[in-house]
Amino acid sequence: MDQIFVRDVLKDRRIVQLRPNAIVSEAAKVLRMEKVSALLIVDDATLLGILTERDIVWRVVAEGRDIDATKVTDVMTSNPLAVTPDTSERQARIAMQDLGIRHLPVVDRNDNGETTRVVGMLAEEDFDISQGPA
Repeated sequence: MDQIFVRDVLKDRRIVQLRPNAIVSEAAKVLRMEKVSALLIVDDATLLGILTERDIVWRVVAEGRDIDATKVTDVMTSNPLAVTPDTSERQARIAMQDLGIRHLPVVDRNDNGETTRVVGMLAEEDFDISQGPA
């Protein structure tokens, strides 16, 4: 059986991202408008974090923060795990299961391991997470 890589399961969808100085109310509007459940927070080519609907509910609404004053950088998950297109699908799926995450950024890296650009994001619906390790 041929090995499947992240590049094989990465859906051809637009990368939805925000700048780090955005506020949470802006992020919520983008989530709704784009019909997505997570945004990548990117500065130039650098992936700074990920902001999910759950982050907004748990870290903003449940804590009584002002969505019009709270910056996304205050409530996002900073420095999220990211994979490359050459990561095996199995490794990505296991990482998502082990960490209990629903989204996994995909980035290109240079020879020094530095991120050169964000190329996409895996979501649990990109493969059947309930299958368990292959």
